[in-house]
Amino acid sequence: MKHLMASGIGFLGLSGKTLSHRAPEPKTEGRKNSHCYRRQSSVFGRTIEIAALPSKICPFDCIYCSQGRTLNRSVDLTYITIQKNIIHEIKSLLSECPAPEYIVISGKGDPAVCAGMASFIGTVKSITGIPVVVISCGGLFWKSNVQKELLAADVVVASLDAPDKTLFQCINRPIGVVPFARFLSGMMEFRSSFKGEFILRMTLLDGINAIEAEVKKLAGLATRVSPSKIVIQTAHKTPVEDFAFPVERTRLECFAGFFKDVQTQVIEAHTL
Repeated sequence: MKHLMASGIGFLGLSGKTLSHRAPEPKTEGRKNSHCYRRQSSVFGRTIEIAALPSKICPFDCIYCSQGRTLNRSVDLTYITIQKNIIHEIKSLLSECPAPEYIVISGKGDPAVCAGMASFIGTVKSITGIPVVVISCGGLFWKSNVQKELLAADVVVASLDAPDKTLFQCINRPIGVVPFARFLSGMMEFRSSFKGEFILRMTLLDGINAIEAEVKKLAGLATRVSPSKIVIQTAHKTPVEDFAFPVERTRLECFAGFFKDVQTQVIEAHTL
């Protein structure tokens, strides 16, 4: 197993040794009312982050989300109405130094709900020449049109927080048309066709899924999904629900040891 811990930028090979120190909150630089920001990520280093959705739309209403409740839980795709603004802002940020290592599409809700994502990613890559990351909850991967759109990305990050349907309902609170079986099969189907880097993000919560038996089940599911990497985090300081308790980093590092033969990185909450 390669157990890699976060320390600022990227993955650090530790030759069997574990180093642990707290990473600072990521620095975000952007103009007021902008949709793009320069950001330091624990996983991707220097990035330009794109908030593709002007308001939160997501098929989930996760109890640990730091963006507030999902008032619009939906599986319907919507067009990126602010695309021209985003492209203009990216060009402006690219004129500044240093150059980003990745362009990250995330922001409010799940950017996988954006119709025309493949075309948008193609436009971003053509003007930047920089790899594009899409951060998704994974709740729409069962839709074939969403899969086709996301194939254009270089890196896709998806969430896997629950090992079964009971915890899935408890933690992720999905819209009714996304039962756990559909969620998991959609993720595995997308992974089988995606040739880029596929990262699983797991948010562990004290007393809920941060339990040895549950994490071992998650490790078993991860083996079936076969991700390129796994990123483990816990709740941010401002989760939607006050019972979404964070887990101490030393315990997260211990849980990381359950994931065999895959790069595993423990990061501070909300620094992906």
